[in-house]
Amino acid sequence: MKLSIIVILLMLISSNVFPRTYAASISYKQVQSLTYEFNLLVYQDTINIWTSVNIEINGSYITLNEQSVNIIDDVAIVSYTGNHTFASSGSYTILADLGNREGGIWNIPNSINVLMGIKAEITVGSYTPNNSAYDSIALIDTVLVDSVLMVDLSMNDSDNDSLSYTLLHCRNDDGFFVNGYSFPDQYPDFQLDSITGILLWDSPSIEYARYSILLSVEEWRAGIMISRTEHERYIIIKGHSGINTKENSVILGIDIFPNPSSESLQISTKLNISNANYQINNVIGKSIKKGQLKDNDEHIYLKDFKPGVYILSIIVESKKYSQKFIIQ
Repeated sequence: MKLSIIVILLMLISSNVFPRTYAASISYKQVQSLTYEFNLLVYQDTINIWTSVNIEINGSYITLNEQSVNIIDDVAIVSYTGNHTFASSGSYTILADLGNREGGIWNIPNSINVLMGIKAEITVGSYTPNNSAYDSIALIDTVLVDSVLMVDLSMNDSDNDSLSYTLLHCRNDDGFFVNGYSFPDQYPDFQLDSITGILLWDSPSIEYARYSILLSVEEWRAGIMISRTEHERYIIIKGHSGINTKENSVILGIDIFPNPSSESLQISTKLNISNANYQINNVIGKSIKKGQLKDNDEHIYLKDFKPGVYILSIIVESKKYSQKFIIQ
């Protein structure tokens, strides 16, 4: 009897494990005069992917159901869609509660315990057609440390409305801004052009750091703002050695093979790597495996790794060596 209760409790606990959310975007399109289709695009880990999410519209809730899932490495890109008919014309605020953030985000204190929220604002009934701006840009950006990040965040608008772009502090799940949030860097080193949507960062200086930013896109018609949507993005800073396999091998005298691999990596070097620490991350910076090397002809076993791209980092004589490898 006690065993059965324990099993049931474990099942209940596991069924409520929340995925970590890296980035998210909200958009909408007008179906009829007062009916709109809302879409959430959510980048999350692959643990217990939600089949639906709720959004709040002026205090009422509607459900958006999963429409598609695209898994790249350990990241699930999930699209959720649902329709809502407004009772009357007016201005409405939409809030999406997107669960737990990833831990270790540099510009969000204690990020693993800070839930994510994004908003949209829409004027219903007065403007037809009224469809939000859209884009096909990935919500995760990567840049080499001490290099320049330049990303075109501009969007398209089928209604030919004028668009403006602003960076806001990231939000909690209650819609309020995160306490202690800071932009990744100071102006002018970090800036967004409000007209062109070009994001420029010159130059991130912390290796392997991760940051979150919130982009607000406003739509203007005849000088009046008729809607606004938010898009939380995730920025990853890669190390100096990046993924340049040949240069790293020459400089540090280290080689890994086979690459691509399926079960294990072998490290070959003339340097002394005994007791050197290593870590394997996926492409969004999440640590998958870490340990300590025993000798100069070491094998790292990858039996439980999913197919995808990974980065192996090794500290040798105060130098960090990072190399991309592929699991088939």
